[in-house]
Amino acid sequence: MNNHTTLEFDKILEQLADNAQSAAVKTRCLALVPSLNEAEGLSSIS
Repeated sequence: MNNHTTLEFDKILEQLADNAQSAAVKTRCLALVPSLNEAEGLSSIS
């Protein structure tokens, strides 16, 4: 089992995506991955 599933990150992403205003935003929400690197995290959402 990977850590994302263990920490229920997938469920958090699904909840986030459920509130998305468009299909494109929903896709971006579901593509998010956790990161310990702030710059990497910020670049993934811009």
